[in-house]
Amino acid sequence: MAYKFQLDDAIMSGSLVQEGAAEVVGNLTTQGIISGSGTATLFGLNVGQGVFSVSNEGAAVAASLNNSSGGITNAGAIAGATSVDGSGDLTMGTITMSGFTVDADGDTVGKTLSASAGVSAGAASTFFGGCDLQVGGLSNTGPIAGATSVDGSGDLTMGTITMTGFSVDADGDTVGKTLSASAGVSAGAASTFFGGCDLQVGGLSNTGPIAGATTITSTGIFSSSATPTLVGLNVGQGAFSVAATGVTVTNALTATSAKISDLTNNRLVLAGAAGELEDNAKLTFDGADLTLGASTRLIAVEAEVSGDLTLSGTSDHAVAVAADSVYFLDATSGKVRRDTFVDLVSAIAGGGLTATAGVLSTQAGAVSGGMDGGTATEGYNYFTGTVNAAIKLPASPSNGDVVTIKAGNTTAGQNITINCQGSHKIDQDATNIHLESPYAAITLVYMRANDWRLV
Repeated sequence: MAYKFQLDDAIMSGSLVQEGAAEVVGNLTTQGIISGSGTATLFGLNVGQGVFSVSNEGAAVAASLNNSSGGITNAGAIAGATSVDGSGDLTMGTITMSGFTVDADGDTVGKTLSASAGVSAGAASTFFGGCDLQVGGLSNTGPIAGATSVDGSGDLTMGTITMTGFSVDADGDTVGKTLSASAGVSAGAASTFFGGCDLQVGGLSNTGPIAGATTITSTGIFSSSATPTLVGLNVGQGAFSVAATGVTVTNALTATSAKISDLTNNRLVLAGAAGELEDNAKLTFDGADLTLGASTRLIAVEAEVSGDLTLSGTSDHAVAVAADSVYFLDATSGKVRRDTFVDLVSAIAGGGLTATAGVLSTQAGAVSGGMDGGTATEGYNYFTGTVNAAIKLPASPSNGDVVTIKAGNTTAGQNITINCQGSHKIDQDATNIHLESPYAAITLVYMRANDWRLV
């Protein structure tokens, strides 16, 4: 076999096929592909005008590196890479990135951590900037220490809970500062509130005994199926209050029923001294009869009786007609009213009657002395003189009025003249009558309007 060698630079065209080993002392530059079945030993490698190069020390520089399947093994430091993409595993001693590091022990420091399939930690985890857990939540954890707040929309399942001002032990005993619940609080056993209890809209319902409360303040209704025992009760800002001395109601009191222990059955209740409710044996009602006891009076400005009024057992007293009064039913108002006997007798006195101080007398029997130029009165009018005289009949008589005129011992040629007044006539046409005989007499009766008749 012949050996070929070239001492100076050589430029070859076409393909070069070398059987066996080939040693190039200087630089080897090619515009094609170098392939071989053995190992190529190079002191340096420059491909694509610097796109990929390997120095004499073994450092590789590439614009990009695409390893289809073999990957990179036994590599030293990879410096200056802007990104490393791969579908396989990344096995490193440490990882250092801007905002993210993993040391040789696996301690990881990063800015944020987002995992769609959850995060599993074999030892304690420390979150300096808080931890936002999405759908998967947090499970199978040990103690969570140093957390300033834990927020979640799901269930919190713990053995115990210890917080500043709040704790829940393994039995469920809970100690807290305040408790606020928009949907109410349900307790299966007795509850103790050391600092008081402020219940909002829902109030307190279905409770057992409430013991030890110093005050109970509420804007709603207080109801109980048992008898409450209270030292005092204040309702409506003092409008209703109960103290050891009694009950005070400032405004109206409405009650379905009330029982006063010192009242007696069938006695009517009245306000006594200082407004205290009391009864009296002289005022009773048995459901049918209202009874006033002895020496009791009923005084009313107005009283209305729709049925009969029966007065039994009243004493008999003498009537002082000039001073006493009588009660009557007023047809105009339908009420019972009072008037004096004097007014009553004056109202009922008709023609021929005279009412004097409540006493009736007949005018027809009255006797009066006649006076010349005067007016006759109902009854008897007489003269005693012997000379002429004139007298007038009443100007405003009533039907039935009777007037009798008697002359005296008149001298011959003398008479008594009786004159009518106004439009009145005697027997329908005469205006006067003369009594000419001594002791003559005449009687006239007022029959109707303007009509005196001789009888």
